[in-house]
Amino acid sequence: METTLNKNSRPLGVDLALILLVINLGTAFAEQVIGVDWRGADWSNPLHYVKWGSQVLMTVVPLWFIFCGKNWARWFLVLAACVGLCISAIAS
Repeated sequence: METTLNKNSRPLGVDLALILLVINLGTAFAEQVIGVDWRGADWSNPLHYVKWGSQVLMTVVPLWFIFCGKNWARWFLVLAACVGLCISAIAS
């Protein structure tokens, strides 16, 4: 009886969805960076760095845990998507 464990426990569909999510979030973040008026922003204000740094951390940290296979991070992503969907349905 062979007892080797399968290292990749995620199905191929989950891997593809994660890759598409990273591409989507990356392009949205790039559009925000391109759309910023770099000359008009007051970069001496440390709150600009807090805003951009927190946005990067809030995007990268959950994705890192999802790619590491943490199930709670996947469910957190599902919950955040459902909340966002409900808010967008109410707002429109």
